Amino acid sequence: MPSDYPLDLSIGAEVVYAGETCVIQAPLSLTSFLLQKCASGEHVVARLQDLAPLGRVEQPSPVPTSDLVRLPSSAWAEAKRRAAVIHPLAALDVVPTERAQHAAEHLHVSPRTIYTLIKRYRASGGLLTSLVRRRSSGGRGKGRLPPPQEAVMAATIADLYLSRQRHRPSEVVQEVRRRCAVANIQAPSDKAIRTRINALPPDEQLTRRHGPKARHRLTPVQGAFPPVASPLDVVQMDHTHVDCLVVDEHTRQPIGRPFLTVGIDVYSRCITGFCVTLEAPSAVSVGLCLAHAVLDKVAYLHRLDVEGEWPIWGKPRTIHVDNGPEFHSEALRRGCEQHGIGLVHRPVGQPHFGGIVERLIGTLMQHVHTLPGTTFSNIQERGTYDAEHCAALTLRELETWLTLVIVGHYHLTVHTALDEPPLERFKQGLLGTTTAPGPGPRPLVANRQAFLIDFLPPYRMLNRPAMTLWEHRESVRRLKREGRAKVDEASIFRTVEKMRELTHAAVTRTKAARRRHARSAHALSATALPFRRDTEASPTPTMAEDTPLHALPFDDIEEWDYGRLRDGR
Repeated sequence: MPSDYPLDLSIGAEVVYAGETCVIQAPLSLTSFLLQKCASGEHVVARLQDLAPLGRVEQPSPVPTSDLVRLPSSAWAEAKRRAAVIHPLAALDVVPTERAQHAAEHLHVSPRTIYTLIKRYRASGGLLTSLVRRRSSGGRGKGRLPPPQEAVMAATIADLYLSRQRHRPSEVVQEVRRRCAVANIQAPSDKAIRTRINALPPDEQLTRRHGPKARHRLTPVQGAFPPVASPLDVVQMDHTHVDCLVVDEHTRQPIGRPFLTVGIDVYSRCITGFCVTLEAPSAVSVGLCLAHAVLDKVAYLHRLDVEGEWPIWGKPRTIHVDNGPEFHSEALRRGCEQHGIGLVHRPVGQPHFGGIVERLIGTLMQHVHTLPGTTFSNIQERGTYDAEHCAALTLRELETWLTLVIVGHYHLTVHTALDEPPLERFKQGLLGTTTAPGPGPRPLVANRQAFLIDFLPPYRMLNRPAMTLWEHRESVRRLKREGRAKVDEASIFRTVEKMRELTHAAVTRTKAARRRHARSAHALSATALPFRRDTEASPTPTMAEDTPLHALPFDDIEEWDYGRLRDGR
């Protein structure tokens, strides 16, 4: 056949849509049309690019093979019995009333049904499936509107509501009315349209309006983290924005929400350590959290005046992290290699590998939501609560409060996944039981400073005074704004001194100034030792005094409290 048949788009023209012959009922727009399928009488809305002229396509059988397979043998036998009566009648141009009456008596149906079967048999081209008995499933839950209205509603909902544009139901109602007016058919009521929208499956709405990832909110995470044999075999780490505002230590004015980095032992569900800071997650916060997890915490609890025990220390065999840039830093990679710690990143597309630490974060945030100044987890949950007005805890007080939650509550409460408290599980895993001895406690890290330094980016010149990561970044930004082509350390430290003087003077003026002051104070308040990377802290090859030191690039630096670290805090 020729391939250049014209596509007739006038009302009543026959076209091919999805392999079936259809008749155009009305144009809904320049690119969409209301069609009626010749075989089934079903009304559909089709796009212009999906239509083809009738003479262009060889029509396949409109009956899918799957329909034949699903038919029960009784229904198939009944269709064959009907075909023996209907086939000769369908061959006639006009079916006499007497013949129709006789056929109705033979098939135990009404004469009207005989004429309906003849019409369906002719329209299908003599297919046996057209004579299969159609059983009604009842009208409950189904639309009772004429097929053209149902077709227009379905197409409009798919085009507007189920799209990333996320049109509102009122906009869908308006568009249905417009399309029905163009097609010269009666528009359905607003209630009917909204009923069709509300009947859509929730997972389909989320997927088509918000994307495939949004569906995870309604889909349970499949799978589980692989089992581990003993404590500290695997530690999961992750970050979160704490759902609580903290205040400045001096003015008691709110300065913002801090970040929490936390580690959890997969075997026992014990919290190995954490780091809370006003800085966004970085390689520094990862290093600080890991150091807190590996070192013993006796002096740390004493400094915070927290009663209880946190007997978790030692290097983990493996840490599992996500794929954030802070977990791909050179400092973290080399630090883990230096101390024989495996570094494994979460497989892409397998969220259950990080489910343990994420559930822990959710548990901690539930406790945080009881604090004054909480922001809760979303705007709806927060309601009219004024978080800034109610904020009361400083960053240091929040750290102490989190420690109390961990030591005095979380570790001592029965864990639903273990049916026992995490701390008891940890102790039994290391010390064993009367029938199964354990491997014993992990070795303590001897040189605390060296361990921490191995996970932090270095200074270029080690005789410089203490500086926070935020101060370094902010000074570089200021120097670049001044048009400096080359930023050197001397300029950076001079700028930091000016920033500290300005912040100290303006500490009570603005929220931003209070936040800058708190960032510096939290990192520098108890620094008792000058930064020195000598042979005791990190062994290096012996060099002559006049051997030049080839410095590494000035990278992100966060000054840690070496006074506390030296004292085991």
